[in-house]
Amino acid sequence: MHTAPRFPALPASAASITVRPIREGEAPLLRAMFDGLSGLSRVRRFHAGVVSLPVAWIDRLAHPDPRTEAVLLAVAVENGREVAVGEARHAVDADPFGDHELAIAVADAWQGRGVGDALMHGLEADARRRGVRRLHGDLLHDNVPMLRLLRRRGWTVARHPGDPRLARAAFDLAAGAWPLPLAASTRSTPYLQRESTP
Repeated sequence: MHTAPRFPALPASAASITVRPIREGEAPLLRAMFDGLSGLSRVRRFHAGVVSLPVAWIDRLAHPDPRTEAVLLAVAVENGREVAVGEARHAVDADPFGDHELAIAVADAWQGRGVGDALMHGLEADARRRGVRRLHGDLLHDNVPMLRLLRRRGWTVARHPGDPRLARAAFDLAAGAWPLPLAASTRSTPYLQRESTP
């Protein structure tokens, strides 16, 4: 037995939000979260007006290839059961130890409450541990809350080279920068839990 760090958790309202890797069998949690997103949040996540995600798509998103990608969930306990309130992932873009592309979504009711910040903190730390040199993500220009969060966390934001609708954000891990702590709005509450793993 050995102990391994879990990802940051922070209290929010009456529930405790924990950021952790997705587990086997949690496709229904992912499905419920995506189904509950507003039209605007779906467009911001997928850059298209997706009405409902196909079963095969959900299954693929819920089963990341551990060699080239990672998926984190932000989970809350409601009525005695876990529900997903956020999802973030990074996946290889060019080569396994070069650029990784990120994607993130937060349930509408939980936006503006530090969930995205905690997901980004966990995502950056996970990528660094895996030896990823650089993270980048493409965001719609009107996704002002996410662009503001990324800038606050030290990401650079520029025009997308090929799509005028988008901005490209990047974070250079190879330069020696360690992921920043949670932003000021949540800095007083984060903590690291430890759990035993076989």
